[in-house]
Amino acid sequence: MTNIYGADSAYPQPGFYAGREAWQVYVFGDTPHVWSRAEVAELSSHGVKGVIPTVVPSQNEAWWEGDVAGYLRSLRDAAVKWGVPGDCPLEIDIEGGQANAMGGSRGNVAYNWHLVCHESGHIGWIYSSAYFFEMDVWTRRRLAAWPSPTPSRPNVPNTYHGWQYAGNVEGAIDLDVWLPSKFMKPNGSGVVELGSSGVAGAGPAIAGTDPVPLDTAGGA
Repeated sequence: MTNIYGADSAYPQPGFYAGREAWQVYVFGDTPHVWSRAEVAELSSHGVKGVIPTVVPSQNEAWWEGDVAGYLRSLRDAAVKWGVPGDCPLEIDIEGGQANAMGGSRGNVAYNWHLVCHESGHIGWIYSSAYFFEMDVWTRRRLAAWPSPTPSRPNVPNTYHGWQYAGNVEGAIDLDVWLPSKFMKPNGSGVVELGSSGVAGAGPAIAGTDPVPLDTAGGA
């Protein structure tokens, strides 16, 4: 099984694209910058093959206490309006503080994100902390946890499908590794599978040589 190595950033960072197979971008929500389609398309000219489009819920309201499915549909619909096609991954970023505030509602949020993505033919991903994922058995899971020292090209930790394993590298990007999976093409025209053939959506990998020390990790 071949790990997919890449990165993510709030803003375009062309100086860091070379040598990365995949990149996570923000397409809607409570984020400093929403990437334009042109900015995402530029990734391909630097060799980036796949994209994880991500939405960010409001950070100023307890939206999980109301109509959760309805709210999450509005985020999904905004991503579709941006241009995320069906059969692609669609990720929601649940910040650590918000995950803590959700408490027992974490499972309901995870289930409903899976539900609304399934309705539209997308693959539901969640990017969050280990605490949030204690109650998520439905979605693809990208862990935010930054051990020190930063591991070099690690494997994805057991039970997860992706890992943001370093933050604010050179003040510009975060580092990520994913299992073989489906990604959005940088031009938004459809889906590309990266990694070993036939394993898109596969279960978690065997734990890598650089396990996450969760008691000291930082991240989302």
